[in-house]
Amino acid sequence: MESRPDKPWRVTAFGGDGGQTSLACTSEDDAQLTLRAFLFDTTAERARVEEWEDGRWRPHETLTKQDLL
Repeated sequence: MESRPDKPWRVTAFGGDGGQTSLACTSEDDAQLTLRAFLFDTTAERARVEEWEDGRWRPHETLTKQDLL
């Protein structure tokens, strides 16, 4: 099993152009702020937060721009 990463939270934003961007975070609060920044400040249509748990990335939350309006 892989060891826990230094930044055990990851946010991935999915853009309308089919591209995606990921950013590692140190805490759940940081991940939530990053998720909202991706959706408000970029062309991303959807963003997903994942947490490193039991040796793999597990989905935590997925939001769209519409969810935040």
